[in-house]
Amino acid sequence: MKTVRIVACQTFRKEILKSLESTPNQEFEVISFLPLCYETIGDNFLTTLFDNNTLNIILACPELTQIIEGFPSNKNIKLHSFSHCCDLLINRELIEYFQQTEAYIVTPGWLEHWEVYAGLRNRLTL
Repeated sequence: MKTVRIVACQTFRKEILKSLESTPNQEFEVISFLPLCYETIGDNFLTTLFDNNTLNIILACPELTQIIEGFPSNKNIKLHSFSHCCDLLINRELIEYFQQTEAYIVTPGWLEHWEVYAGLRNRLTL
């Protein structure tokens, strides 16, 4: 059976792994990266997705979508774009409500790495 690689922001890694538990007959590899809202992603990382016969399902925020669309099309890349990164977890109306009330949406993955993200955010604002 062919392995399916899922590529997504580290913020959603825990949720993705949990949802894959219900698909025991398929082999998955989950690759995650620092959120693009905090850090840029290296071209070397993305190039590896195009160099093999593995099916790559990319769950992409607007920033990653823009980067991926700059690469040549590839039958092994299935790009799923979201207008907001949290569209993967909750419906759009809730996201808009939280944004209007200036609330933060955090995930278990974000909480696990909050110190790293806080450090990156501080570096961006200095």
